[in-house]
Amino acid sequence: MTYYRRKILLALIQRFGGTLGATVLQKYLFLMTRLQKDKAYDFVPYKFGCYSFQANYDLGALEKKGFLKIVRNKNCTNYIIDPKTDCLSLIKRDDVGAINEIYNQYAQLNAQELIRKTYLKYPFFAINSTIIDSTLTQDEKIKVLSQKRSFSEKCLFTIGYEGISLESYMVKLILNGISVLCDVRKNSYSQKFGFSRKQLSDACEGLGITYIHIPELGIVSDERQDLQ
Repeated sequence: MTYYRRKILLALIQRFGGTLGATVLQKYLFLMTRLQKDKAYDFVPYKFGCYSFQANYDLGALEKKGFLKIVRNKNCTNYIIDPKTDCLSLIKRDDVGAINEIYNQYAQLNAQELIRKTYLKYPFFAINSTIIDSTLTQDEKIKVLSQKRSFSEKCLFTIGYEGISLESYMVKLILNGISVLCDVRKNSYSQKFGFSRKQLSDACEGLGITYIHIPELGIVSDERQDLQ
């Protein structure tokens, strides 16, 4: 049918009645993955709190394959599946249990209450929120912003992306106070999601990090093969 993690997305939408808005879906998915030993998705602190680039991409892929509909309007984006579709039967028992637990704990909350509760419980993921002023009190906002690390000296770091997700990669940049990412690959294309130039630069921009590609510092493919 499709990747297992995408079945989790469908099952989550089904459990909440067949329709979920983009922001609340990201929040429910984030909370659900906190209950997983091996998390289906990783997250970054984004404009409205916890956000998974991979999940957003997967939702688009599911629409293309006809598994759901995406309805966009001026104020929100909704993901819709046929409520009669039995997606919960496609995932593991532990993951069904995790989804049910999130439903029982949070389904009664409206979107604003859900966002607020998530910010307070996981403050690091709210550090880049553009709606923090309208969501938290001043004292609560201070608690969230205290999660940001500050560095008194300028430093140069190197980082690779093998074996980690785009979200984990970006969190490492944030935790180390990186303000500029210099991509020194000769060819800034990758078959791995998130690490081609456009995807990576867009992710950086959304997190307040400047992306610069310097192909002159890269190694051509033939020479790189000889180094392995």
